Amino acid sequence: MPDDAQFVRYIDSLTNDTDAAIGATVRFGGNLGSDGSTAVLVDSSGDLTIDNTDHWFISDDGDGGQDDPVNGFIWGNATAVLQASDAGLDRDNVDFEFDVNVEPGETVRLMFFMAQHSDQASAESNIASIVNLSDAALAGIDAATQTEIANWDLLPEVDCADGLDDDGDGAVDCADPGCFAEAVCAVAVCPDDDRYAGNSSVEAAQSVVPGSYPNLIKCAGVAGNDYFEFEVCDGGTATVDLLFEHAVAGDLQMRLLDAAGVELQFSGTDTDNEQVIQINETGATATYQALISTAGLLSGVYEMVLTVEGCAD
Repeated sequence: MPDDAQFVRYIDSLTNDTDAAIGATVRFGGNLGSDGSTAVLVDSSGDLTIDNTDHWFISDDGDGGQDDPVNGFIWGNATAVLQASDAGLDRDNVDFEFDVNVEPGETVRLMFFMAQHSDQASAESNIASIVNLSDAALAGIDAATQTEIANWDLLPEVDCADGLDDDGDGAVDCADPGCFAEAVCAVAVCPDDDRYAGNSSVEAAQSVVPGSYPNLIKCAGVAGNDYFEFEVCDGGTATVDLLFEHAVAGDLQMRLLDAAGVELQFSGTDTDNEQVIQINETGATATYQALISTAGLLSGVYEMVLTVEGCAD
């Protein structure tokens, strides 16, 4: 792997040199070190409960990475031949299992990733790059070895816009993990961004004033997150409402950040709408940012309403 890779990668290899098939349960996991404060921040299924329908999750101990790091685990993708038979998080102990069958003379490999970061945004970005099978994620793994990795779909989709399942894995074009990083699929995931297209980072946050902002689009993936920046007078109270239908827009989440990017508030229920309320007690006018994301790498349409009270006109 590259020296600057923000993750560690494990590949477990099982070779059967007998003349009969061998079945085995492979278990991978460990202790996160976050004790009873462990909280799942985001996972692949969007329900914040780790089970065998998931393929990755990000967790922290509630301090935003200031003490223990923000952790990320990835153990496969949805179109792989071999899926986890069990997965779970008990307090701060994580484990996932695969029931593997190895035929005579065959080698089966399992690939896992773990990442640690000082903040959630960096963790989400890194996890997304791995899920999207970045060059760094697969660095140093030759083609023959890739064909033996059972818990990941690594075969390329020959043409990501031909309407065909080129690699025979059941996923067509942009639904195939092998196409996630292709430009044509970035367009397909969000063909019509909203009028604030490009506000996908702290540096590119869209400045807003109190009011209603309808028909906003949170595009798929971490790169599609929305950032909005606003000011609140000393002693003022800011209320940010996200209005959406959970069943239609997906599991939208909202974080309120201060000017340094430190998370102050989080709203991430599994129902319609989200809200954060912040009182500025800094002694001066303060700048805040609302970060809109989804639980998982999905997209959604929403309305944002910003209200600021307690300030002189």
